Amino acid sequence: MNVVIGMTSLILGTDLSPEQREYLMTIRKSGESLLSIINDILDFSRIEREKIDLERQPFSLEICIRDALSFISSLAQEKGLKLNYISEDEFSETIEADQSRVRQVLVNLLSNAVKFTERGGIEVRSQVREKGDNRYEIYIKVRDSGIGISSEAMGRLFQPFSQADASTSRKYGGNGLGLAISKKLVELMEGRIWAESTPGKGSTFHFTFMAYKSQLPAQRPPTLVPPAIVPLQEHGGESAERSILLVEDNPVNQKMALLMLKKLGYRADKAANGREALAALETKSYDLILMDVQMPEMDGLEATREIRRRWPSRGPKIVALTAHAIAGDKEKCLQAGMDDYLCKPIDLDDLRAAVEKAFVK
Repeated sequence: MNVVIGMTSLILGTDLSPEQREYLMTIRKSGESLLSIINDILDFSRIEREKIDLERQPFSLEICIRDALSFISSLAQEKGLKLNYISEDEFSETIEADQSRVRQVLVNLLSNAVKFTERGGIEVRSQVREKGDNRYEIYIKVRDSGIGISSEAMGRLFQPFSQADASTSRKYGGNGLGLAISKKLVELMEGRIWAESTPGKGSTFHFTFMAYKSQLPAQRPPTLVPPAIVPLQEHGGESAERSILLVEDNPVNQKMALLMLKKLGYRADKAANGREALAALETKSYDLILMDVQMPEMDGLEATREIRRRWPSRGPKIVALTAHAIAGDKEKCLQAGMDDYLCKPIDLDDLRAAVEKAFVK
């Protein structure tokens, strides 16, 4: 899907007739929808097989919630919906829990709220309750003014592949996995999730999870706002002077990334795995490495750690190329020493922004 969506984006950047552009946009949107379904199925499968390990990280609850709201803000703006967040107790201390999973649940609930709301807005409220043993119970609710849910549909709301009804599915789409995944994640975090709704008046989703008190400074999560918001700069002739190494084991993905870089005015060397990347760095200095995470012989995380060990002072910027289906991958990339990440399928504008961000002095 990375190649299908990526190559479609490249073609969309060429001279096309209106009819051709419409057909290609349909292909890309269909590919993105299919990829979303695949990611949800993979994530749900991993949770069902108990292959999910929760990570304990210090973070700010308010920042986590505001980042999730930022992620869906453009969709809300398109529909004219207002977004609001209220901390009922103005809690500002650092907590420890798996912030990527908390954020995943929030984004699922907020995305649904935007999808099923045509007018009005969405409000998030949070409350922190002390539970002893240096632990907190975090309570969050997401309220919308959308179409609501019937009492019949409420009974199967959190079941996998379940949707309100056929007409809702046809109108709003979706695969019925988001809430099932959210329920599993919340239960893994020793919490619960439930909903209240009145058809025609909106819905309120509530969830809780357990967190620890923390004495450590909060780690700001990698931003969920698409990196294309970074102001783009004119290259002039400097792009050709930048040295880039692409580390990607899949030949088709490799070709697509090189074509994208060429379209942006950059030339790049290539390596098929982490060992080849290390060998390349022995003979040449690079300003930027685009590093795939999953590769044979030596993966991107191991290669990054080795690069930071060997060249601690003059090492290049490293941007991970990650599969969104592997939840938690982003945090692992940053912990390994990478500077940024791009989720596959790679979008041309996202690639441009990530490269330019890496080259900012």
